[in-house]
Amino acid sequence: MPLIDEYVIDTVMRDLVGHRRKPVSFLIYLWLSAEHARVGGVVQVSYRQLAEAIGVSKSSAQSAVG
Repeated sequence: MPLIDEYVIDTVMRDLVGHRRKPVSFLIYLWLSAEHARVGGVVQVSYRQLAEAIGVSKSSAQSAVG
């Protein structure tokens, strides 16, 4: 698991989850960060695969990425 910078926890998480009410956005960010560290490069994934990986609907994943 990659190390998560304090800025992400202190600022980004609060902004995405608290103010914007989009916890799925933060889950996607975490998953993509972990996947990037695992594969060691660019992550290519479909909305369907992304949604299945974090346990949300495809439309929720699309909305959060948008």
